[in-house]
Amino acid sequence: MIRARDLYKIYRADGTEVRALDGVSLEIRRGEFVAIVGRSGAGKTTLLSLLGGLTRPTAGEIHLDGVPLQGLSDGELSRLRAEKIGFVFQSAGLLPTLTALENVLLPGIFAPRQSADPRRKAQRLLDLVGLRAKADRLPSQLSGGEQRRVALARALMNDPVLILADEPTGDLDEQTEGEVLELLGGLNAERGITLVIVTHSPAVAGRACRVLTMAGGRIVKDEPGAGA
Repeated sequence: MIRARDLYKIYRADGTEVRALDGVSLEIRRGEFVAIVGRSGAGKTTLLSLLGGLTRPTAGEIHLDGVPLQGLSDGELSRLRAEKIGFVFQSAGLLPTLTALENVLLPGIFAPRQSADPRRKAQRLLDLVGLRAKADRLPSQLSGGEQRRVALARALMNDPVLILADEPTGDLDEQTEGEVLELLGGLNAERGITLVIVTHSPAVAGRACRVLTMAGGRIVKDEPGAGA
C-alpha cells in the first residue's frame, strides 16, 4: 500500500535548519493496522502528512498504492487523496454551519467517482458510527466523541483504501476512546482498510498489528503490536 524511501523534510528559517524527517524508509502492506508512536516533535505528524500527500518531502520517494506521489501535480494529488485516502484528525474539523449529515456528504462533492445516491450513503455511514438519529444536529449540538464519529463517517464517504489518523482519540475519555477504537478496528478487520494512526495512547498502540517508534525524525523501532 505504501512504500517510502529516504524521506527528508527540512525546514529552514533565520539560518537555522530543522530536520523534521531525517532519512525515513518504510513499507506498509495493504490491510495493516500500524501505529506510529514517539515523543512530541519526533516527526510523527510530519511523516503522516507526507504519506497522505498533504505536504511534499524535501527529498525522497513515496509510492501510494503503486502511484509515485513525487511525480504528481497538486491537482493530481488532490484527486488521489479524494479517491483513496480518508483523513481523521484530533480536531474533528466539522463545518459548524452544516449538520452532521451535510458534513459527511462533503467529500462526495469532490470525489472523482460520485455515489449514485450520496445522501443515502451518508445516512448509512452515520448508521455505522451510531449517529443516524443525530443526522440533523449541528456540531455544537454534539459531544466531542460524537463529532469524532461524524469525522470518521466523513472519512469513509469516498470508500478509501487507506485511513490516516493523527491522534484520533487524543482528548476523549476512556469509554469514548474505546468506542472510536472499536470502529477503526472493525473497519480494518471487516473491510480490509489499511490504518496508519499517530498516537500517544497505549490503548491505541495496543490494538495495532505493528508499532513504529520515532525519535529525532527517524524510525528507531519497528516491531509487532499486540494486535498482530
